Amino acid sequence: MTGCPPDDALPFLAHALLEKLYRERGERGGGNSRDGAAFTAIGDILRESLVPPQTTATLYRAVAKIPGVEVVRGVEDAAGRRGVAVGYTERSRRDEWIFDEQTYEYLGERSYLVADTADGPAGTVLATTAVLQRAVVSDLGERPEG
Repeated sequence: MTGCPPDDALPFLAHALLEKLYRERGERGGGNSRDGAAFTAIGDILRESLVPPQTTATLYRAVAKIPGVEVVRGVEDAAGRRGVAVGYTERSRRDEWIFDEQTYEYLGERSYLVADTADGPAGTVLATTAVLQRAVVSDLGERPEG
C-alpha cells in the first residue's frame, strides 16, 4: 500500500471504521480472533500508508475501542521518543502501536513475548521500530530529499 487512501476508503468516525474492519474480517474469515484481526488491520494501515493526521487520530481512537486493547503511557519507540501506545495481546505475543501524545502521529511499534514459546522466553523483544521520515515521491525506488 502506498500513498493516502481515498477519502471514502476509511470512515472518519472511529466507530464506523471499527465496524468496517469487523465486517471485512467476517467476510474473509480465518486467522486471528475478530479483535486481533481488527488490531492487525489498523497496524497495517499505520505502517504501510501515508495518512493525514486526522485519519491517524481516528485510527488511534478506533483501536482503543477494541476489547482487550490497553492504553500504555510513557513508552518509547526505537528512536527513544516518548509516546502513548495501544497494545493488544494474543497468542503469547503483545503488539503495541506508539503514537505522539499530543498529535497522535504514528511513531512506531514494538512487539514482545508475554509467555515462553518456541521463539523465546517471556519478555523477548521481537521487533521495535521508529518512523523517522515519510514522504511522497514521484517514482518507485526514488528516495525523498532531505
